[in-house]
Amino acid sequence: MATGKAVWGIDIGHSALKALKLRAAGDKAEVLAFDFIEHAKVLSQPDADRNALIAEALVKLSSRHVMAKDKLVVAVPGQQTLSRFTKLPPVEPKKIPDIVRYEAEQQIPFDMDEVVWDYQVFTSESSPDVEVGIFAMKRELIYEYLTHYANLNMEIAVVQAAPLALYNALFFDGRCGEEPTVILDIGAQNTDLVVAAGPSLWTRTINIGGNHFTESLVKAFKLSFPKAEALKRTASTSKYARQIFQAMRPVFADLVAEVQRSIGFYASSHREVKLKKIAGMGNAFKMPGLQKFLQQSLGMEVTRLSEFHRLTPPSEGNTTDYTDNLLAFGVAYGLAVQGLGLSKVSSGLLPPEIARQVVWRKKNPWFAGAAASLVLAAGTIWLRYLMDDSALESAGSTLVPPAMGYEQAKLEYERGPNESEPPRDFANKWLAVAWTFQREYDTRVRDRQEQEQQIEEYLGLHTQKNLWLNVLAELHDALPEEPALAGLQGPAEYRQAIAGNPALARPNRKEIFIESLDSDYASNVYQSLEAMSDSSRAGRDRRAAARGPRGAGFALEMRVRTPNAAGANFVEQTLIAHLSRKDRPESLGYYFDRIRIVEALKFSQQDASAQRSGAARRPGTPTGVESQQTQKLDPITGEPMEDDWLCTIHMAAVLGTPPKTEDQAADKPRDARGEPPSGGESDQER
Repeated sequence: MATGKAVWGIDIGHSALKALKLRAAGDKAEVLAFDFIEHAKVLSQPDADRNALIAEALVKLSSRHVMAKDKLVVAVPGQQTLSRFTKLPPVEPKKIPDIVRYEAEQQIPFDMDEVVWDYQVFTSESSPDVEVGIFAMKRELIYEYLTHYANLNMEIAVVQAAPLALYNALFFDGRCGEEPTVILDIGAQNTDLVVAAGPSLWTRTINIGGNHFTESLVKAFKLSFPKAEALKRTASTSKYARQIFQAMRPVFADLVAEVQRSIGFYASSHREVKLKKIAGMGNAFKMPGLQKFLQQSLGMEVTRLSEFHRLTPPSEGNTTDYTDNLLAFGVAYGLAVQGLGLSKVSSGLLPPEIARQVVWRKKNPWFAGAAASLVLAAGTIWLRYLMDDSALESAGSTLVPPAMGYEQAKLEYERGPNESEPPRDFANKWLAVAWTFQREYDTRVRDRQEQEQQIEEYLGLHTQKNLWLNVLAELHDALPEEPALAGLQGPAEYRQAIAGNPALARPNRKEIFIESLDSDYASNVYQSLEAMSDSSRAGRDRRAAARGPRGAGFALEMRVRTPNAAGANFVEQTLIAHLSRKDRPESLGYYFDRIRIVEALKFSQQDASAQRSGAARRPGTPTGVESQQTQKLDPITGEPMEDDWLCTIHMAAVLGTPPKTEDQAADKPRDARGEPPSGGESDQER
């Protein structure tokens, strides 16, 4: 329920701090104050002191505005948060928390004590399905962000991931609802992509932002970063606008390729959702030509927001700054909306121990009143005790030590304690030293473990080099062969055999060809296989890896092509069925597991523009294969290949023998959604 109290939404980005102070006003929100504070340097620059720049921006914010009585809601970057979405089986609502807890333990790749996590339930009146979003972040990273606020005695009420805050803003503003919408927020360093479809959402962070466009101008025109940034901002009015756009065009192409990849992965697991429009956010969206380039490349309607429907603009202050930077206030808008209790997503990442301190501190006045009555009855001793306790509580704030680098911590340790310091400053400093040493120790232990694992993988690869040849041989032996075309010598005989033979028409041929094969040897092949999967399926793979054996082997990604009209079903019934057979000789020393088609597309559905630029070519794809895809002609027969199917298969070649007690159903071939093939035509259409 909305509240009449004012709320600040604070978003610290790589290039600037954005803040909005909102108050509920009917079915809208009123802007009481705002601020846009640019950093002296971009936080990601090598010579930038990140902590000092953030502290400077917060000092400016707190000096310009009185915030002591307002609720503060802050954002953390999307690239440092983990988002997983899963559908739950039909259960009673009271059992959902227990099921979600189990799902979180399976999908979060860290010890649960090391993270802060929360979840959001998405339901629809028109569907019985229940979808849950699980969001998590490393505890130490959250504390690093909160340290900056604690140093200024700023008490934080809610911590939210930037992509979810962006979704809250546009949902409240009526920009997304039943009609599926892609929200694209291009920040300085990263781009947050949010798919809003009805009652549910899906997010991904792309590591391309406005700074990448600036860096392309630095390289093209040999400029310093500040001069290149100024040139980018004035490109629309520059007489060299064409040359500037051409210099940034490769970054445009990379961004489009990543957006296409993200939308493609989402569409492969949500076939019922048709994405037709994109809402653009972020100051980088002002770049000339970007909106038109995205619209032409993606074939979707792309709009750049010029106003917020349910946000009343400020009536005081420099409203020009507010209007000029409107696109950058999306995250701050969503944060403040959540603080007002008007958001769609209400989950948060504030550590529970800090949340409890905030709650108890708000109850202190009531406790003080009750204690005062006891003090009056008990005498001066209790009165003195209560006064001391009240003074201590009023002087305190959330105990978060100041940020400290490792070299500074070493210097403080070598200097030793200074007993003349005030007790609280003394405790804060040495707590910071201890935490810094602990983080450094954890980092070095983690680095050592990673190096040891890499050495084990290299040793394992050497000892199993003959086995790898057997794996390759079996993959080729598993390819089906058209009996009528067996034994033919050369392209001429092949073309002569199929000419005028309806039984050998291209859609009827029982053939599969390997286009590319990528492999990764690992001591835990299931974990490596999971890393191959996109974030939209990583949760399912992690649960499968957790239940399966933890054996060494090769994680394989194989791309195959078939002219057969049955497409993915034909690949599952021939190639995958052969690799999944149960009568394998144990003397082979390995077996295939977790075989699954993760993508099936026709040649006609391939992205031609991405292929021409080379941005979308998969690692390991030969140059010749890429040329064939562009020409869409069979190099042997000269026939068109537009209706051929390209299937991407993930599997594990596990060393050893298959477990005897494994459930038979777990080894059946799976389609791109992790389900048994139905055999229907609709399972092939993408």
